[in-house]
Amino acid sequence: MLLFIGAGMSKVFDIPDMKGFIDTFNKDPTISSSHVYNAIKESFGADIDLEILMTVLEDLGRSRSDLLKRISPQTTDFLLKRDEERSLYLDDEKVKIESTGLVRRIKRIIVDSCLLADSQNQERIMQVYDGLFEKISPYGPSGLSGDTRVNFPHGTKICTTNYDRCLESYLGRRQIDFASGVRQQYGCSVFDVSSYGGATTELLKLHGSIDLFNIDGIIRQRKHGETVGEEVVYYPIEFGGYNHVIESPYLELFYLFRERLSAESIWVIIGSSLRDRTICSMMN
Repeated sequence: MLLFIGAGMSKVFDIPDMKGFIDTFNKDPTISSSHVYNAIKESFGADIDLEILMTVLEDLGRSRSDLLKRISPQTTDFLLKRDEERSLYLDDEKVKIESTGLVRRIKRIIVDSCLLADSQNQERIMQVYDGLFEKISPYGPSGLSGDTRVNFPHGTKICTTNYDRCLESYLGRRQIDFASGVRQQYGCSVFDVSSYGGATTELLKLHGSIDLFNIDGIIRQRKHGETVGEEVVYYPIEFGGYNHVIESPYLELFYLFRERLSAESIWVIIGSSLRDRTICSMMN
């Protein structure tokens, strides 16, 4: 069985969904006072969500030539609506700096929301996932978990676009052995797609994870207190995000995802609006 989990599952643990993050940003003084942020909100009105916001901000942070080579539909729409200010958003260096700063701030809020959810919702996490796996276990090979309190469908391939660690916390506390692509190398926890081979239960995080970082060219799990490295997460960005699918480790993860889709006769999809075109294409 293949279990595909989307953002709706994380919302249960107080991580905002696409539109919910806008309410969070509205309460942040740095973001809510930004001219660029308010212009994007005004342009899209009730349709504004995290995906649209991040897409337009990523685009506006680029040089004019780079932007026009790979402009997203959302940014095109935004520029058409800001007719009198179009040259400002295409050329003004202050706008580019502000847009880039907003992206960094937004990513920090997303990561903090994920960390907070994991630390403050442990009992809720156990309750929700116990209920989920009890419900779906008749459709897959079942067996008791390590602590024998839940009937877990062993052999399940769990795929998710979420980057929080709530599911890992659950599997760990229930003593369920699973492969997440992380192995030990020279005393470090290193992410390596080849380490999935042969595992019974798998967790494939297709958009990365908040605890994975590129440190000196190696993707590692960040140790507690470690502050170096570039995060290996791509956020729900309509245009820029899909470019990441051809990069490592996303390319390899999506190959694995496609193989698992082909191999499993039963798919359970929960909490996903299926807006990711790459994932929908593979499912089709």
